[in-house]
Amino acid sequence: MALQLPMPAPPGSSSRHVRAHRRWQAGQAHAVREQWLPAAQAFEQAATLHDDRAYALARAHALIKA
Repeated sequence: MALQLPMPAPPGSSSRHVRAHRRWQAGQAHAVREQWLPAAQAFEQAATLHDDRAYALARAHALIKA
């Protein structure tokens, strides 16, 4: 059974939230290719930009997979 991580909330009008969501999408693209360290870096950048816990959980998961 695959681990089901939560999805971050859709970005609102905040430019920081939009940037965070884009970094999360970049991290997702790395994760699909099993490039775990770049994925973790992108998720960390997303978590720094916005406090949605889904970004931090995605980072932790990528670091475990690395």
